[in-house]
Amino acid sequence: MTGFFHLVKVFLINLFRLDKSQKKIKIILYTVLTVCFLPILIGACAAVFFAGKHAAESGMDISSEFVSSIYTVGMIVTFFFGLITMLQIVFFDKDAEFLLSLPFSPTRIFSAKLIAVYTTEVSVSLFFALPLPIVFGIGLAAGGGSITVLYFLSAVVMPFILPLLPLLVIALLTVPLMYLVSFFKRKSMLSLVAGIALFAAFFVVYFTVVGRVSNAGAEIGEGGEIDPNAFVESMILSFSAIGRYLYPIRFFTDFMFLKNAALNLLYFVLSLSALFAAVFFLSSKFYAKSMRGQIEHAASRSSKRKGYRLESRSLRKALLIKEIKMLSRDTGFAFQSYLGAIMAPLFIVFYNVSGILNMGGGSSAIGVGIALFLSYFFGIMFSAGMNYTAFAAFTREGKTFYINKYLPVPYAEIFRAKARFAWIVSCTGIVLGAIAVAVVLAVKGEAIWSALLNAVLFAGAGAALSFSLNRFGLRRDLKRPTLDWNNVKEALKSNTYLMFPMLIAVGASLIPMIVGIVFAALAEVGLFPRWVAYLVFWLFAYMCALIVYLAIGRKKEEDLDALFNRIEC
Repeated sequence: MTGFFHLVKVFLINLFRLDKSQKKIKIILYTVLTVCFLPILIGACAAVFFAGKHAAESGMDISSEFVSSIYTVGMIVTFFFGLITMLQIVFFDKDAEFLLSLPFSPTRIFSAKLIAVYTTEVSVSLFFALPLPIVFGIGLAAGGGSITVLYFLSAVVMPFILPLLPLLVIALLTVPLMYLVSFFKRKSMLSLVAGIALFAAFFVVYFTVVGRVSNAGAEIGEGGEIDPNAFVESMILSFSAIGRYLYPIRFFTDFMFLKNAALNLLYFVLSLSALFAAVFFLSSKFYAKSMRGQIEHAASRSSKRKGYRLESRSLRKALLIKEIKMLSRDTGFAFQSYLGAIMAPLFIVFYNVSGILNMGGGSSAIGVGIALFLSYFFGIMFSAGMNYTAFAAFTREGKTFYINKYLPVPYAEIFRAKARFAWIVSCTGIVLGAIAVAVVLAVKGEAIWSALLNAVLFAGAGAALSFSLNRFGLRRDLKRPTLDWNNVKEALKSNTYLMFPMLIAVGASLIPMIVGIVFAALAEVGLFPRWVAYLVFWLFAYMCALIVYLAIGRKKEEDLDALFNRIEC
């Protein structure tokens, strides 16, 4: 057992170890993120407090459902982060061959990794699942509702139990899926497709939940009159519906409110035990086989692989193909690199389908405008701001970086090949996002020519921003690459500078979005036609893209040789 805990310790050290050279910048970054998220948490706590107080005062019997909904939303968020972490650490890791040679059973190795992932997810769970139920209980008490000490004790314990549910579900999905992948050729590509498919499926569920909440209160306000109490109750009931039928969690919340307490606690424990047993069975049967299958395939592929025929290709084409093939063989980094381009159209489409972008309703200026402006924000943030093909272009090579230093080609050509590949990935997401924007606007009643024009403008601004951000991210990664890493999460987490391009992308898309919403609201009250709001929005969008290019996108390449040569490998 001591050896097992040492194994868990090693995984945790690899996950949380810090690069001393980036310690100061990490402290600053985490401080800024905390300051940004703190108002959101305070606002959520205030809303939950008044929901509990109103429910108690009005006699609404929804306490168990409401708390269950809080835990359900927390579980969805944990599922989001847990799925990425599970795929990277358990399946897309580089240590499978070494670990399977150790005197540990595959089940123990899998369990140790699962505990390491669980530890990382507890912090996410604590952020959502600890303060909100406690504040809701305080609100119930303030409104005269019945609440017990057991409720608050359970609210403290639940955040530590909550991550187990999504992680066990993820394990049930991923272990057999990766085992099936091991039977096919091109396993790395199939693993990538499987991971992205799971991620897309998660978002379908997530947006369904979002849509259920965003459509709350639609029936309130007929004739232009809104009853505040009826509206609040509609919102509370709508939110409560989210967790009404998620029974593993509902069992626990019914126990918290002493509804058949002993029986519901038994049901919850049995549900959790059944998940544990199923995951234990699957990991013992399939985990080692799936890992060995991928290792054996990698070995056979490397022995049969043909060399590059540089004499029959241009240097540019050869280097570009090299980048594509190297990334496609590293499933973990490929997953992170391509994810942004896939998430952009997913967010645009599903947020509109779910109804959260229908503020203002119908085909009104404010309704269609918000759909366009927020779609632009999501498209730029994901396609241009999350392109790790560029931002981790040198970091992902790890200990094989030395190949770049000894290739008989100029360093500038290597840099340009990575920039071209990154731009192709970004533009793929931008084009898919532009198509999604055109479809969304057309469905909302916008004229076809207007929808197509806005899609073209979207693609132009996105391509320009991507070009600048990719070059900036490439240079920054070349200046400070993280080459000593064991898994993808460690490589990306230890390099704080990867966050800067994303922050720039958020700023460059947030400013025109806010301006566009303001002008769309003014157009809604009749101050000017709708096209004026669109014109101002796109002027600001292209102005931000130009500023980004002038500030960071036109850096010269004369110093690339010095940057390459100073990296020791």
